[in-house]
Amino acid sequence: MTRFTIDRRTMLGTAGLGVLAAPAILSGKAYAQTAQGAASGAEANKGLPMDHAMPPEVNRFKLGDFEVLAIRDGFGALPKPNETFGTDQAPDAVAALLEKNFLPTDQFVNSYAPVAINTGSDLVLFDTGFGEGGRAKGNGRLIEG
Repeated sequence: MTRFTIDRRTMLGTAGLGVLAAPAILSGKAYAQTAQGAASGAEANKGLPMDHAMPPEVNRFKLGDFEVLAIRDGFGALPKPNETFGTDQAPDAVAALLEKNFLPTDQFVNSYAPVAINTGSDLVLFDTGFGEGGRAKGNGRLIEG
């Protein structure tokens, strides 16, 4: 039996995955708010064309005096997850960990969420850097919102 230890790099990587997964987890709340607004404004939207692009999912919340807006900008699938995540582990160990967590073992699917922070005097954007080049892959939807 192999002993799995958690070092600083693993812990920070896991925390980073939690941050990246937050938009997907929180999108249920954003969807519920959008559905309420859509139900109340259905009459006003009768003339909206059916072929328009859907805006990206967003989640807005307060952090102290700041207002934070997380925008789900798309996702990407990376082949060979052991070459990016778990570089100090054997490929079989990474595959076993992914399988144990009900994730595909041959790729790692990751969502991207630029964050905009309104400080009251400034608007700061932390972008993932995929932009127009990622649109063909389903990313770079920030401008649609």
